[in-house]
Amino acid sequence: MTRLHRLFPPMLVALLCTGAALAQNDLQPIIIDHTPAPLAEDAPEVLSDLALPEGSLERLSEVFSGEEGVRSVQVAWLSGDRYLWRIELAEAVPDDRYATLYVDADGNLATGNADQGAELLAQVGPGRTSLTEWMADGSLSDNRGVRSAIDGSVLWLTIDYPLPIAAGEARCIFQVASPAGNLARTEVAIAAEGPRPVRFEADSEVGGDLRLTVESPEEGGDGLATRITVTNAGGTERWIDLSVPYALSLDGPVQWFDGFNFTPHALADQAISFHGISAVTPLTCAWDGESGIAMAFDPMDWFTEAHSSIRPADGGQEMRIGSRLALIPGESHTFTVNVFPYDGSLGWRGAFEAFWQLYPEAYERDREIDPRFHGASAGGLYRGSTNTEDEAFASDLMRRIGGHWEWGYAPAPRPGEWAVTDLSIGTWERRGGTKSATAESLEEARRNIRGW
Repeated sequence: MTRLHRLFPPMLVALLCTGAALAQNDLQPIIIDHTPAPLAEDAPEVLSDLALPEGSLERLSEVFSGEEGVRSVQVAWLSGDRYLWRIELAEAVPDDRYATLYVDADGNLATGNADQGAELLAQVGPGRTSLTEWMADGSLSDNRGVRSAIDGSVLWLTIDYPLPIAAGEARCIFQVASPAGNLARTEVAIAAEGPRPVRFEADSEVGGDLRLTVESPEEGGDGLATRITVTNAGGTERWIDLSVPYALSLDGPVQWFDGFNFTPHALADQAISFHGISAVTPLTCAWDGESGIAMAFDPMDWFTEAHSSIRPADGGQEMRIGSRLALIPGESHTFTVNVFPYDGSLGWRGAFEAFWQLYPEAYERDREIDPRFHGASAGGLYRGSTNTEDEAFASDLMRRIGGHWEWGYAPAPRPGEWAVTDLSIGTWERRGGTKSATAESLEEARRNIRGW
Protein backbone atom coordinates (compact mmCIF):
# COMPACT_ATOMS: atom_id res chain seq x y z
CA MET A 1 0.00 0.00 0.00
CA THR A 2 1.30 3.46 -0.89
CA ARG A 3 1.93 5.43 2.25
CA LEU A 4 0.37 8.87 2.55
CA HIS A 5 3.55 10.68 3.57
CA ARG A 6 4.88 10.01 0.06
CA LEU A 7 1.94 11.82 -1.50
CA PHE A 8 1.08 14.76 0.75
CA PRO A 9 2.71 17.41 2.93
CA PRO A 10 2.60 16.45 6.66
CA MET A 11 -0.28 18.78 7.58
CA LEU A 12 -2.42 17.46 4.73
CA VAL A 13 -1.61 13.88 5.76
CA ALA A 14 -3.00 14.60 9.21
CA LEU A 15 -6.12 16.18 7.72
CA LEU A 16 -6.73 13.28 5.36
CA CYS A 17 -6.17 10.61 8.01
CA THR A 18 -8.55 12.35 10.40
CA GLY A 19 -11.12 12.71 7.63
CA ALA A 20 -10.71 9.07 6.63
CA ALA A 21 -11.40 7.89 10.15
CA LEU A 22 -14.53 10.04 10.36
CA ALA A 23 -15.76 9.64 6.81
CA GLN A 24 -15.19 6.16 5.57
CA ASN A 25 -15.60 3.52 8.24
CA ASP A 26 -19.39 3.44 7.86
CA LEU A 27 -19.82 3.83 4.10
CA GLN A 28 -22.73 1.63 3.05
CA PRO A 29 -23.95 1.53 -0.56
CA ILE A 30 -27.55 1.92 -1.68
CA ILE A 31 -28.39 -0.69 -4.33
CA ILE A 32 -31.48 -0.36 -6.53
CA ASP A 33 -32.67 -3.14 -8.86
CA HIS A 34 -33.64 -2.05 -12.41
CA THR A 35 -33.72 -5.55 -13.96
CA PRO A 36 -36.40 -5.69 -16.70
CA ALA A 37 -38.57 -8.59 -17.77
CA PRO A 38 -37.26 -10.68 -20.70
CA LEU A 39 -37.47 -9.05 -24.12
CA ALA A 40 -40.85 -9.30 -25.80
CA GLU A 41 -40.78 -11.79 -28.67
CA ASP A 42 -44.09 -10.72 -30.21
CA ALA A 43 -43.56 -6.95 -30.47
CA PRO A 44 -44.38 -5.42 -33.89
CA GLU A 45 -41.39 -5.19 -36.22
CA VAL A 46 -41.59 -1.39 -36.28
CA LEU A 47 -40.85 -1.39 -32.53
CA SER A 48 -37.89 -3.78 -32.67
CA ASP A 49 -35.33 -1.05 -31.91
CA LEU A 50 -37.10 -0.11 -28.67
CA ALA A 51 -36.02 -3.35 -26.90
CA LEU A 52 -39.37 -3.62 -25.11
CA PRO A 53 -39.77 -6.12 -22.26
CA GLU A 54 -42.67 -8.57 -22.15
CA GLY A 55 -46.06 -7.02 -21.43
CA SER A 56 -45.09 -3.47 -22.42
CA LEU A 57 -47.96 -2.79 -24.83
CA GLU A 58 -50.54 -4.29 -22.47
CA ARG A 59 -49.53 -1.80 -19.78
CA LEU A 60 -50.16 1.31 -21.91
CA SER A 61 -52.63 3.74 -20.32
CA GLU A 62 -54.22 6.58 -22.27
CA VAL A 63 -53.60 9.90 -20.52
CA PHE A 64 -55.02 12.15 -23.26
CA SER A 65 -57.54 11.80 -26.09
CA GLY A 66 -58.44 14.49 -28.65
CA GLU A 67 -59.84 15.09 -32.13
CA GLU A 68 -57.27 17.39 -33.75
CA GLY A 69 -53.54 17.94 -33.61
CA VAL A 70 -52.55 15.48 -30.90
CA ARG A 71 -55.15 12.71 -30.92
CA SER A 72 -53.86 10.38 -28.23
CA VAL A 73 -51.06 10.01 -25.70
CA GLN A 74 -50.45 6.71 -23.91
CA VAL A 75 -47.77 5.94 -21.32
CA ALA A 76 -46.54 2.71 -19.71
CA TRP A 77 -43.98 1.92 -17.04
CA LEU A 78 -41.50 -0.67 -18.37
CA SER A 79 -38.90 -1.32 -15.65
CA GLY A 80 -36.77 0.65 -13.23
CA ASP A 81 -36.99 4.29 -14.33
CA ARG A 82 -37.84 3.47 -17.96
CA TYR A 83 -41.17 4.51 -19.53
CA LEU A 84 -42.81 3.99 -22.93
CA TRP A 85 -44.62 6.88 -24.64
CA ARG A 86 -47.04 6.48 -27.58
CA ILE A 87 -48.06 9.77 -29.22
CA GLU A 88 -50.62 9.71 -32.05
CA LEU A 89 -50.84 12.84 -34.19
CA ALA A 90 -53.50 13.89 -36.69
CA GLU A 91 -50.92 13.62 -39.48
CA ALA A 92 -47.44 12.22 -39.98
CA VAL A 93 -44.46 14.44 -39.19
CA PRO A 94 -42.94 15.78 -42.46
CA ASP A 95 -39.42 14.70 -43.43
CA ASP A 96 -37.82 18.00 -42.45
CA ARG A 97 -39.74 18.50 -39.18
CA TYR A 98 -40.04 16.91 -35.75
CA ALA A 99 -42.36 16.68 -32.76
CA THR A 100 -41.28 17.69 -29.26
CA LEU A 101 -42.26 16.09 -25.96
CA TYR A 102 -41.65 18.11 -22.78
CA VAL A 103 -41.74 16.21 -19.47
CA ASP A 104 -42.01 18.12 -16.19
CA ALA A 105 -41.05 15.16 -14.03
CA ASP A 106 -41.74 16.76 -10.65
CA GLY A 107 -44.70 18.92 -11.71
CA ASN A 108 -42.86 22.02 -10.51
CA LEU A 109 -42.51 24.97 -12.89
CA ALA A 110 -39.70 26.38 -10.73
CA THR A 111 -37.37 23.45 -11.50
CA GLY A 112 -35.93 22.22 -14.79
CA ASN A 113 -35.65 24.52 -17.81
CA ALA A 114 -36.75 28.13 -17.51
CA ASP A 115 -39.51 28.07 -20.15
CA GLN A 116 -41.60 24.97 -19.41
CA GLY A 117 -40.25 23.80 -16.05
CA ALA A 118 -39.35 20.59 -17.89
CA GLU A 119 -36.60 18.19 -16.91
CA LEU A 120 -36.74 16.45 -20.32
CA LEU A 121 -37.15 17.59 -23.93
CA ALA A 122 -37.36 14.79 -26.51
CA GLN A 123 -37.47 15.54 -30.24
CA VAL A 124 -38.52 12.86 -32.73
CA GLY A 125 -39.00 13.03 -36.48
CA PRO A 126 -37.78 11.34 -39.66
CA GLY A 127 -34.00 11.20 -39.30
CA ARG A 128 -33.98 12.98 -35.94
CA THR A 129 -34.00 11.65 -32.39
CA SER A 130 -32.59 13.69 -29.51
CA LEU A 131 -33.04 14.16 -25.78
CA THR A 132 -32.12 17.15 -23.62
CA GLU A 133 -32.13 16.92 -19.83
CA TRP A 134 -32.02 19.62 -17.15
CA MET A 135 -31.19 19.26 -13.48
CA ALA A 136 -33.54 20.67 -10.85
CA ASP A 137 -31.64 23.98 -10.72
CA GLY A 138 -31.95 24.50 -14.49
CA SER A 139 -28.42 23.37 -15.37
CA LEU A 140 -28.01 21.09 -18.37
CA SER A 141 -27.21 17.46 -17.65
CA ASP A 142 -26.05 14.54 -19.70
CA ASN A 143 -28.87 12.11 -20.47
CA ARG A 144 -29.29 8.37 -20.76
CA GLY A 145 -30.64 8.51 -24.29
CA VAL A 146 -33.99 8.00 -25.95
CA ARG A 147 -35.09 5.21 -28.27
CA SER A 148 -37.75 6.02 -30.85
CA ALA A 149 -39.81 4.56 -33.67
CA ILE A 150 -42.20 6.15 -36.16
CA ASP A 151 -45.22 4.30 -37.54
CA GLY A 152 -47.08 6.70 -39.81
CA SER A 153 -48.60 9.38 -37.58
CA VAL A 154 -47.70 7.49 -34.38
CA LEU A 155 -44.49 8.28 -32.48
CA TRP A 156 -43.03 5.80 -29.99
CA LEU A 157 -40.38 6.72 -27.40
CA THR A 158 -38.73 5.05 -24.43
CA ILE A 159 -37.03 7.33 -21.90
CA ASP A 160 -35.01 6.31 -18.83
CA TYR A 161 -35.68 8.97 -16.20
CA PRO A 162 -37.18 8.68 -12.68
CA LEU A 163 -40.72 9.87 -12.09
CA PRO A 164 -42.11 10.29 -8.56
CA ILE A 165 -44.13 7.22 -7.52
CA ALA A 166 -46.63 7.15 -4.67
CA ALA A 167 -49.29 4.54 -3.87
CA GLY A 168 -48.33 2.56 -6.97
CA GLU A 169 -48.75 5.50 -9.37
CA ALA A 170 -46.13 7.43 -11.35
CA ARG A 171 -46.99 11.08 -11.93
CA CYS A 172 -45.66 13.89 -14.10
CA ILE A 173 -46.85 16.69 -16.39
CA PHE A 174 -46.10 16.80 -20.12
CA GLN A 175 -46.59 18.98 -23.20
CA VAL A 176 -46.41 18.20 -26.92
CA ALA A 177 -45.49 20.52 -29.79
CA SER A 178 -45.79 19.19 -33.34
CA PRO A 179 -46.46 20.31 -36.93
CA ALA A 180 -49.94 18.77 -36.57
CA GLY A 181 -50.76 20.79 -33.45
CA ASN A 182 -49.83 21.32 -29.83
CA LEU A 183 -50.98 19.96 -26.49
CA ALA A 184 -50.78 22.12 -23.34
CA ARG A 185 -49.64 20.89 -19.92
CA THR A 186 -51.37 17.60 -19.17
CA GLU A 187 -51.06 15.37 -16.12
CA VAL A 188 -49.94 11.73 -16.18
CA ALA A 189 -50.96 9.23 -13.50
CA ILE A 190 -50.25 5.60 -14.41
CA ALA A 191 -49.63 2.33 -12.58
CA ALA A 192 -45.92 1.84 -11.89
CA GLU A 193 -43.72 -0.13 -9.55
CA GLY A 194 -40.48 1.74 -10.18
CA PRO A 195 -37.02 0.47 -9.31
CA ARG A 196 -36.78 -1.87 -6.32
CA PRO A 197 -34.45 -1.19 -3.37
CA VAL A 198 -32.32 -4.24 -2.58
CA ARG A 199 -32.05 -5.27 1.08
CA PHE A 200 -29.18 -7.29 2.48
CA GLU A 201 -28.81 -9.36 5.61
CA ALA A 202 -25.13 -9.80 6.37
CA ASP A 203 -23.72 -9.97 2.83
CA SER A 204 -26.67 -11.69 1.07
CA GLU A 205 -29.65 -10.17 -0.73
CA VAL A 206 -32.95 -10.83 1.03
CA GLY A 207 -34.91 -13.07 -1.33
CA GLY A 208 -32.31 -12.85 -4.09
CA ASP A 209 -28.87 -13.85 -5.30
CA LEU A 210 -26.78 -10.69 -5.03
CA ARG A 211 -23.83 -10.69 -2.64
CA LEU A 212 -22.32 -7.53 -1.17
CA THR A 213 -18.91 -7.06 0.43
CA VAL A 214 -17.75 -3.74 1.93
CA GLU A 215 -14.08 -3.52 2.94
CA SER A 216 -13.53 -0.39 5.01
CA PRO A 217 -10.10 1.15 5.69
CA GLU A 218 -8.33 -0.48 8.60
CA GLU A 219 -8.64 1.52 11.80
CA GLY A 220 -5.32 3.21 12.47
CA GLY A 221 -4.09 2.39 8.96
CA ASP A 222 -3.04 4.84 6.28
CA GLY A 223 -5.52 3.82 3.59
CA LEU A 224 -8.37 6.05 2.46
CA ALA A 225 -10.39 3.79 0.19
CA THR A 226 -13.46 1.64 0.83
CA ARG A 227 -13.78 -1.31 -1.56
CA ILE A 228 -17.34 -2.31 -2.47
CA THR A 229 -17.88 -5.57 -4.35
CA VAL A 230 -21.19 -6.77 -5.77
CA THR A 231 -21.55 -10.35 -7.04
CA ASN A 232 -24.38 -11.91 -9.02
CA ALA A 233 -24.58 -15.43 -7.59
CA GLY A 234 -27.82 -16.20 -9.43
CA GLY A 235 -28.64 -17.64 -12.83
CA THR A 236 -30.04 -14.54 -14.56
CA GLU A 237 -28.64 -11.13 -15.47
CA ARG A 238 -29.15 -8.32 -12.96
CA TRP A 239 -29.27 -4.58 -13.71
CA ILE A 240 -28.48 -2.52 -10.63
CA ASP A 241 -27.74 1.04 -9.66
CA LEU A 242 -25.17 1.37 -6.86
CA SER A 243 -24.65 4.66 -5.04
CA VAL A 244 -22.66 5.53 -1.93
CA PRO A 245 -24.10 8.26 0.35
CA TYR A 246 -22.15 10.50 2.70
CA ALA A 247 -23.70 12.99 5.17
CA LEU A 248 -21.98 16.38 4.98
CA SER A 249 -21.25 18.51 8.02
CA LEU A 250 -20.35 21.83 6.41
CA ASP A 251 -21.12 25.29 7.76
CA GLY A 252 -22.48 28.22 5.80
CA PRO A 253 -23.76 28.22 2.20
CA VAL A 254 -22.70 25.00 0.46
CA GLN A 255 -21.69 24.74 -3.20
CA TRP A 256 -21.49 21.50 -5.15
CA PHE A 257 -19.40 20.25 -8.09
CA ASP A 258 -21.36 17.59 -10.00
CA GLY A 259 -18.38 15.81 -11.52
CA PHE A 260 -18.39 17.51 -14.91
CA ASN A 261 -19.61 21.13 -14.97
CA PHE A 262 -17.13 23.59 -13.52
CA THR A 263 -19.81 26.14 -12.65
CA PRO A 264 -20.79 25.03 -9.12
CA HIS A 265 -24.37 24.49 -8.05
CA ALA A 266 -25.89 26.62 -5.30
CA LEU A 267 -28.08 24.33 -3.21
CA ALA A 268 -31.78 24.76 -2.52
CA ASP A 269 -34.54 22.55 -1.10
CA GLN A 270 -34.58 19.94 -3.87
CA ALA A 271 -32.21 17.15 -4.82
CA ILE A 272 -29.83 17.81 -7.72
CA SER A 273 -28.45 14.86 -9.65
CA PHE A 274 -26.09 14.45 -12.58
CA HIS A 275 -25.13 11.38 -14.59
CA GLY A 276 -22.17 11.63 -16.90
CA ILE A 277 -19.30 12.28 -14.47
CA SER A 278 -15.99 12.71 -16.28
CA ALA A 279 -14.26 9.35 -16.60
CA VAL A 280 -10.96 11.24 -16.45
CA THR A 281 -11.57 12.50 -12.91
CA PRO A 282 -14.49 10.52 -11.40
CA LEU A 283 -15.07 12.88 -8.48
CA THR A 284 -17.80 14.97 -6.88
CA CYS A 285 -17.31 17.45 -4.03
CA ALA A 286 -18.97 20.10 -1.87
CA TRP A 287 -17.53 23.02 0.08
CA ASP A 288 -18.53 26.00 2.21
CA GLY A 289 -15.64 28.37 1.49
CA GLU A 290 -13.43 26.97 4.24
CA SER A 291 -13.87 23.19 4.39
CA GLY A 292 -14.57 20.73 1.61
CA ILE A 293 -15.44 17.05 1.25
CA ALA A 294 -14.87 15.01 -1.91
CA MET A 295 -16.09 11.57 -2.99
CA ALA A 296 -14.31 9.78 -5.82
CA PHE A 297 -13.79 6.45 -7.50
CA ASP A 298 -10.31 5.12 -8.10
CA PRO A 299 -9.46 6.56 -11.56
CA MET A 300 -8.60 3.05 -12.77
CA ASP A 301 -11.97 1.58 -11.73
CA TRP A 302 -14.04 0.29 -14.62
CA PHE A 303 -17.51 1.73 -15.04
CA THR A 304 -19.99 2.25 -17.86
CA GLU A 305 -21.30 5.51 -16.42
CA ALA A 306 -20.93 7.37 -13.16
CA HIS A 307 -23.42 9.66 -11.48
CA SER A 308 -23.53 12.03 -8.52
CA SER A 309 -26.16 13.85 -6.50
CA ILE A 310 -26.72 16.04 -3.47
CA ARG A 311 -29.92 16.43 -1.46
CA PRO A 312 -31.22 17.91 1.81
CA ALA A 313 -30.95 15.46 4.72
CA ASP A 314 -31.39 15.87 8.49
CA GLY A 315 -30.78 19.61 8.53
CA GLY A 316 -27.74 19.32 6.25
CA GLN A 317 -26.83 17.75 2.93
CA GLU A 318 -26.16 14.22 1.71
CA MET A 319 -23.78 13.74 -1.22
CA ARG A 320 -23.67 10.57 -3.33
CA ILE A 321 -21.51 9.01 -6.01
CA GLY A 322 -22.53 5.90 -7.92
CA SER A 323 -22.72 3.87 -11.10
CA ARG A 324 -24.95 1.46 -13.00
CA LEU A 325 -24.00 -2.18 -13.52
CA ALA A 326 -25.30 -5.04 -15.63
CA LEU A 327 -24.00 -8.24 -13.99
CA ILE A 328 -24.21 -11.56 -15.82
CA PRO A 329 -24.53 -14.74 -13.72
CA GLY A 330 -21.40 -15.35 -11.67
CA GLU A 331 -19.92 -11.90 -12.36
CA SER A 332 -18.48 -9.61 -9.67
CA HIS A 333 -17.58 -5.94 -9.85
CA THR A 334 -15.63 -3.81 -7.38
CA PHE A 335 -15.69 -0.06 -6.85
CA THR A 336 -13.02 1.72 -4.85
CA VAL A 337 -14.58 4.75 -3.14
CA ASN A 338 -12.55 7.53 -1.54
CA VAL A 339 -13.99 10.15 0.80
CA PHE A 340 -11.54 12.85 1.86
CA PRO A 341 -11.52 16.43 3.19
CA TYR A 342 -9.67 19.23 1.43
CA ASP A 343 -9.14 22.99 1.52
CA GLY A 344 -12.61 24.32 0.72
CA SER A 345 -11.32 27.83 0.01
CA LEU A 346 -10.14 26.46 -3.35
CA GLY A 347 -13.56 25.13 -4.41
CA TRP A 348 -13.43 22.15 -6.76
CA ARG A 349 -9.78 22.92 -7.58
CA GLY A 350 -8.75 21.89 -4.08
CA ALA A 351 -10.53 18.55 -4.49
CA PHE A 352 -8.80 17.95 -7.84
CA GLU A 353 -5.39 18.69 -6.35
CA ALA A 354 -5.89 16.31 -3.42
CA PHE A 355 -7.30 13.60 -5.71
CA TRP A 356 -4.45 13.83 -8.21
CA GLN A 357 -1.97 13.45 -5.38
CA LEU A 358 -3.81 10.37 -4.14
CA TYR A 359 -3.29 8.72 -7.55
CA PRO A 360 -0.12 10.22 -9.04
CA GLU A 361 0.48 7.19 -11.26
CA ALA A 362 -2.79 7.90 -13.10
CA TYR A 363 -2.21 11.61 -13.71
CA GLU A 364 1.52 12.09 -14.17
CA ARG A 365 2.50 12.33 -17.82
CA ASP A 366 4.05 9.19 -19.26
CA ARG A 367 7.40 10.43 -20.57
CA GLU A 368 7.54 7.58 -23.07
CA ILE A 369 4.52 8.94 -24.99
CA ASP A 370 4.80 11.87 -27.38
CA PRO A 371 2.85 14.66 -25.60
CA ARG A 372 1.50 15.87 -28.94
CA PHE A 373 -0.53 12.69 -29.31
CA HIS A 374 -4.02 13.26 -27.96
CA GLY A 375 -7.67 12.93 -28.76
CA ALA A 376 -7.89 9.14 -29.05
CA SER A 377 -11.32 8.02 -27.91
CA ALA A 378 -13.65 5.08 -27.99
CA GLY A 379 -15.93 6.98 -30.35
CA GLY A 380 -13.12 7.73 -32.79
CA LEU A 381 -11.90 4.14 -32.72
CA TYR A 382 -15.43 2.91 -33.33
CA ARG A 383 -15.99 5.19 -36.32
CA GLY A 384 -12.57 4.48 -37.76
CA SER A 385 -12.57 0.70 -37.43
CA THR A 386 -16.14 -0.52 -37.80
CA ASN A 387 -17.07 -2.62 -40.80
CA THR A 388 -20.45 -1.06 -41.56
CA GLU A 389 -21.40 -4.05 -43.72
CA ASP A 390 -21.26 -6.38 -40.72
CA GLU A 391 -23.76 -5.34 -38.05
CA ALA A 392 -22.70 -8.04 -35.60
CA PHE A 393 -19.08 -6.93 -35.80
CA ALA A 394 -20.05 -3.27 -35.37
CA SER A 395 -22.04 -3.92 -32.20
CA ASP A 396 -19.38 -6.13 -30.69
CA LEU A 397 -16.63 -3.62 -31.38
CA MET A 398 -18.69 -0.85 -29.79
CA ARG A 399 -19.25 -3.04 -26.74
CA ARG A 400 -15.59 -3.97 -26.40
CA ILE A 401 -14.29 -0.40 -26.51
CA GLY A 402 -17.04 1.12 -24.37
CA GLY A 403 -18.13 3.28 -27.30
CA HIS A 404 -21.69 3.83 -26.07
CA TRP A 405 -23.24 4.44 -22.66
CA GLU A 406 -26.11 2.04 -22.15
CA TRP A 407 -26.87 -0.84 -19.84
CA GLY A 408 -24.69 -3.85 -20.49
CA TYR A 409 -21.85 -2.30 -22.47
CA ALA A 410 -18.41 -3.20 -21.20
CA PRO A 411 -16.94 -0.48 -18.96
CA ALA A 412 -13.34 0.58 -19.43
CA PRO A 413 -10.91 2.79 -17.48
CA ARG A 414 -10.08 6.15 -19.04
CA PRO A 415 -7.57 7.93 -16.81
CA GLY A 416 -6.32 11.08 -18.42
CA GLU A 417 -3.61 13.70 -18.63
CA TRP A 418 -5.00 17.16 -18.01
CA ALA A 419 -1.70 18.99 -17.63
CA VAL A 420 -0.94 21.92 -19.93
CA THR A 421 2.85 21.95 -19.88
CA ASP A 422 5.73 23.23 -21.97
CA LEU A 423 5.93 19.78 -23.53
CA SER A 424 2.75 20.67 -25.43
CA ILE A 425 4.63 23.28 -27.50
CA GLY A 426 5.42 22.20 -31.04
CA THR A 427 4.15 21.69 -34.56
CA TRP A 428 2.78 18.44 -35.91
CA GLU A 429 0.82 17.08 -38.81
CA ARG A 430 -2.67 15.74 -38.43
CA ARG A 431 -5.60 15.13 -40.71
CA GLY A 432 -7.01 18.49 -41.75
CA GLY A 433 -3.69 20.33 -41.76
CA THR A 434 -0.78 21.37 -39.61
CA LYS A 435 -1.44 22.20 -35.96
CA SER A 436 0.92 24.05 -33.67
CA ALA A 437 1.15 25.33 -30.11
CA THR A 438 3.38 28.26 -29.16
CA ALA A 439 4.46 29.66 -25.82
CA GLU A 440 1.88 32.43 -26.29
CA SER A 441 -1.00 30.08 -27.10
CA LEU A 442 0.02 27.84 -24.20
CA GLU A 443 -0.20 30.75 -21.77
CA GLU A 444 -3.61 31.66 -23.20
CA ALA A 445 -4.77 28.08 -22.61
CA ARG A 446 -3.55 28.29 -19.02
CA ARG A 447 -5.46 31.54 -18.48
CA ASN A 448 -8.62 29.94 -19.87
CA ILE A 449 -8.27 26.98 -17.52
CA ARG A 450 -7.71 29.24 -14.51
CA GLY A 451 -10.87 31.12 -15.45
CA TRP A 452 -13.12 28.05 -15.21
